[in-house]
Amino acid sequence: MGPSSYAGKSRASKNARVMYALGVELDNLRVKENGQQIGLENLIDRYADKAHWIPKPTFIVASGSGVHLYYQFEQPLVLFPNTIESLRLYKEELTKMIWSKSVTTTHTKDTIQQESIFQGFRMPGTLTKKGDKAVAFRVGGRVSIDYMNKFMRPSFKGSRNIEGTYRSDLRLEEAKEK
Repeated sequence: MGPSSYAGKSRASKNARVMYALGVELDNLRVKENGQQIGLENLIDRYADKAHWIPKPTFIVASGSGVHLYYQFEQPLVLFPNTIESLRLYKEELTKMIWSKSVTTTHTKDTIQQESIFQGFRMPGTLTKKGDKAVAFRVGGRVSIDYMNKFMRPSFKGSRNIEGTYRSDLRLEEAKEK
């Protein structure tokens, strides 16, 4: 299931209307030779109270071969074209920050999985590819756009922040004429 609602008969991105959460997939978590899930521990350390390198997700879902991080918004975002583009750029950078070498074995530019903001993921309670059940864990609260934007690296500020309101390229005079 995807984190957005749609208008129309198909779940096409052109029909997306409201975004309720941002989901990030994370596969190939690091595991020590003794089976210890070091990648998951390092992921938690990245958003823990002492680190704050990435935003704390609302939910983490164990999806079989990896995890999905969900950031549920305090207020759903209406998907204006500028909002969609800002979410796309933001998620791209956030995914790079999450897929770090201390968390996953596939952390290079060519191996990081960049999914669409509309990507549907396995629902908790459903079966994984391995036959286990996907399990969800609530680890944080709902997130605001301001909170999420605080985590964007300074070199990515501006064009990579999430825009939650409509923005037009028209000048005021042109908009009045139309």
